[in-house]
Amino acid sequence: MNHSLQDNTLTILLDKRVDIKNADQVEEEIFKLVGEAPGASVVIDASELEYISSAGLRVLLKLKKKVEGELPIVHVCPAVNEILTATGFSKILDVHPEDPDAKVGDWADGSGKIEVVVDV
Repeated sequence: MNHSLQDNTLTILLDKRVDIKNADQVEEEIFKLVGEAPGASVVIDASELEYISSAGLRVLLKLKKKVEGELPIVHVCPAVNEILTATGFSKILDVHPEDPDAKVGDWADGSGKIEVVVDV
């Protein structure tokens, strides 16, 4: 997992998928990095993230509870933005889609439908 620490801001770059297969490892790595940078602001860079499951969302929720202040998630692709919006996480986290015109916090099309993807 790539990361950088500049001006007391820890930026963590998530890999392509955070799901049941790797969520525990991702959580361990993130919390290790946060522990090594006490008092630093944390920013999650989702520019490479293509999918996040409920296990990955749990990691973000735990992180949100640990850090003080906002937890920005930047460069969020449309698919991940939809997941964050559908689950209500866009109301808990400070989500910044890669598309500046994308809606955050409400269904983009107003349909109220959700696509369920099952990991096999």
